[in-house]
Amino acid sequence: MIEGTEKTILFDTGTQPQILMHNVGVLGVDLKKVDEIVISHGHDDHTGGLTAVLEKNPNVTVFFPVSFPPEFGRRVESLKAEARTRREF
Repeated sequence: MIEGTEKTILFDTGTQPQILMHNVGVLGVDLKKVDEIVISHGHDDHTGGLTAVLEKNPNVTVFFPVSFPPEFGRRVESLKAEARTRREF
């Protein structure tokens, strides 16, 4: 997680929601403060916890590579978050 002066960005979401949420609890991270999520690539070890994060905070924009299947963006939007593709990061 990157906490800046204007935004808080979560970079990737790990393998499993249980592990991510455990780490969030241990570190005392408030997921409601996350403004953006950047997914670096489509392997499960980078996207596995995304649903758990969006259930806690759907008021985010999720950035992901344009190479992802369209279903990924639809899943993000079905959880009430904004989905945006990027060619490069």
